[in-house]
Amino acid sequence: MEMEENKQGHSSVGMNGLFTAGMTPFLTRTIHPVGHGAFYTEKLTGFNGNIIRVVYDCGSKQAIKQWQNIIDSAFTAQGDTMAKPKAKGKRPPKEEIEILFVSHLDEDHISGISRLKKKYDVKCVVLPLLKDKTTKKLEFLLALGKTTSKTKESDIRALHSLIYNPQEYWGKDTKILYVEPYDPETGDINPASPKNLAELKTGETIKSFQALNIGVNFSDKGGDKCCWKYIPFNFDEKNRTKLFKKLVDECLVLKQFPDIASAVFRGCRSKEISALKCIYRQIGETKEPSRLNSNSLMVYSGPVESFAQDSLTVCREEDDKVAGEKLDSVKWGQGKNAACLYLGDADLVNTDVLSTIRIRLQAELPQLDMIQVPHHGSVNSYNHELQELNPDVEYYFLSHSKELVSCGKGKHPFPDSQVTADFKSPKRLLCISEELNTKCKMEYRIM
Repeated sequence: MEMEENKQGHSSVGMNGLFTAGMTPFLTRTIHPVGHGAFYTEKLTGFNGNIIRVVYDCGSKQAIKQWQNIIDSAFTAQGDTMAKPKAKGKRPPKEEIEILFVSHLDEDHISGISRLKKKYDVKCVVLPLLKDKTTKKLEFLLALGKTTSKTKESDIRALHSLIYNPQEYWGKDTKILYVEPYDPETGDINPASPKNLAELKTGETIKSFQALNIGVNFSDKGGDKCCWKYIPFNFDEKNRTKLFKKLVDECLVLKQFPDIASAVFRGCRSKEISALKCIYRQIGETKEPSRLNSNSLMVYSGPVESFAQDSLTVCREEDDKVAGEKLDSVKWGQGKNAACLYLGDADLVNTDVLSTIRIRLQAELPQLDMIQVPHHGSVNSYNHELQELNPDVEYYFLSHSKELVSCGKGKHPFPDSQVTADFKSPKRLLCISEELNTKCKMEYRIM
């Protein structure tokens, strides 16, 4: 946790002149313009300027050089897209990121992680639990097959480390936590007791839907009372693993490389990737490509219940550009909604997903102000019932590229027209592309 100070050394929560020192704390939520990928950040600033930074995914199909400045300046007060010039002399300490949530290991969700690691001090990384060597191998194959000829070998090695030894990749000072997948058929519907993030040790596993409470002071009474929580969860999709494993086992090319990582690093990558892409085409022909993303880690971000009921009054300021359209004026709303639901590339066609969310997040759903439409607006992952989780949600959002994207058989536009047509008002669905003016930033004053 850090403190933000002004030039006189006094704590300040100022941003663009809207908030002044010693006044109301606030939350800034930003959907960054990275094209076909995902880079979502939250910055919680407490009463005396104590700061918590949280990231959900960091990747894009764009080359990293095209968007690394967005990573570098993700938490700057002005929210611009250019990193500040380096000061001469001693290098300033890195800004801290309290939690990085990684939904899954596709390149368009993790390609910016190496840059994020270089720029920031990441204190904790939360990953979906991969239970055994077979699962890890399949996950590596899944991610590897979605790379391109332009993917660097260093990125392939980093991917391998993220799957097989994330502690080694991040270093001993970063806490690694794993989320156990939820099985709708056998899972306990009773919620597990919340955990305070600070009390967990690296390597620990938490259950899906088990809240992680973080300490941020949203009152003038001092202390770091846990007022905000993150609830990560994913699903145990046995059919997904069986389907992919069956096709891999039947592939003659892949049988030549029993040690997949070594084969890739020896330069046999092109044959392997071609074989994997062939497998994806087979899955595409079964009309089940979204099943490959069904273990995507999802996250609810919102206030702790007691705080929401007793203390939370929200004034929301929308940025002057939402989805590239000028608003008539800065719109303010008052109410109790400041939460967000991040869905990664989740498969909502599987009805167990939404029905379980509806049950397990029953107390949290009324707090929602924003929901991510999963998988960049793919019709293969979308379900209209998403809009029924909370009919009063103000905004839905997604990240997409204005260019056609390779997926399954051939190239396709994202979001799918059937998905965008399902929203009653175009302004309810924010489509954030690689164009900088589509960036969406929401600020919530918490009083």
